[in-house]
Amino acid sequence: MAHGNRNRACTIGAIACLLGLFQIGSLGQSTGSDAQFTIAGRVLNSVTGEPVPRAMVGLMSGGAPLWHGGVPDNRQALTDAGGRFRFAALNGGDYKVGVTKPQFEAVRTEDAHVNSITLGPSREDLEFRLSPLASVEGTVVDGDGAPLLGVNIQAWESTIVSGRRQTARIRSVPTDDLGRYRLWNLRPGQYYLKAAGRSGGTRLYLGERTPTFDSRECFAPVYFGGVPSLSSATPLAIKVGQNAQADFTLPMQRAFKIRGSIANFVQYQTVTFELLNGAEDVSANRVALNSSQGRFEIQDVVPGTYRLRATQGTGNDRSRGETQVQISASDVNDVALELAPGVDIVGTRHCEAAERSSCGFTAGLTGKGRDELYSTNALRDGEFKFDRVLPGEYRIEFRAMRGYVSAATAG
Repeated sequence: MAHGNRNRACTIGAIACLLGLFQIGSLGQSTGSDAQFTIAGRVLNSVTGEPVPRAMVGLMSGGAPLWHGGVPDNRQALTDAGGRFRFAALNGGDYKVGVTKPQFEAVRTEDAHVNSITLGPSREDLEFRLSPLASVEGTVVDGDGAPLLGVNIQAWESTIVSGRRQTARIRSVPTDDLGRYRLWNLRPGQYYLKAAGRSGGTRLYLGERTPTFDSRECFAPVYFGGVPSLSSATPLAIKVGQNAQADFTLPMQRAFKIRGSIANFVQYQTVTFELLNGAEDVSANRVALNSSQGRFEIQDVVPGTYRLRATQGTGNDRSRGETQVQISASDVNDVALELAPGVDIVGTRHCEAAERSSCGFTAGLTGKGRDELYSTNALRDGEFKFDRVLPGEYRIEFRAMRGYVSAATAG
């Protein structure tokens, strides 16, 4: 995740975005042949109460009958310095109003008349509130206080789903040349911050000369507060509109390289490398890959025992290989990875209900690492199947509707 961005702010000027915020209602009949009504109001900051200038206000009408030759009367306007907006010369009928601005999100309200407007008479008393999104910023330095460039700082969110803790990466940014970073557009909540490694990703090259990097030192991934694992980390509580501060001091240590080759890969296409250390995903952030021969070199690996995983492709066309690697006091060479496509996993459901058709059933596989989620509810004669499951360790979960799972066996 990197991937991936929980920013709920919509793109300015996109009618489709506003449609995602407020559902269009049907138009009423025009109260006259001349457009004569007005919709006006203001937009305020929900925290400070101050006006919000240059917020995008969208006015939408839809349904039948339509005026102006069948074209809906959809308009947009930016609020002025006082947060005010105004739409004039409108026909009577039903309208929807939506408000957006970068680094803000709309405040949901039970006051339905604010977003649903019936003109006839005019409405010039509307008030919308936008909630400012939060940010976290800080500096990252080594043990001597020197700023660290290109450190990948991640924000993680932790939730409980079906009695189990699940984490998701919300945002990831690198530090600049002064060791500074800033994570923005965060909703209020609790976040775990992690210095995950050096940024850089996989660099493809051709020929015999491997791209070189100038560092033989790195740091062990660490969460804010100096702890190595999520289970012992303390979340950072973020309030509405807060600009929180979180600094990291990272003790540097000798780092080594992992060199090897990949078999059964598609030439000239990138490969994603991961280093798994127990429950922690240690990003292999700087990798050089010969895109024609499959030779790779992973940088900045501190001592430890890892599961090295390489994945290529997307969706059901992915292939993967993995192996155990131990780093102690020297580089590791001649690591062999063989990519293989996913395999189908087939199972059988046995229902003890008197009417077997009443036994609804779903199953899911969850693994460690990126994109490790498979689900199925397709049944035929009691059989279910997970398609193209990649190599790895998985947790399987069964759910039954109008019943319960009494036992599960494999083998």
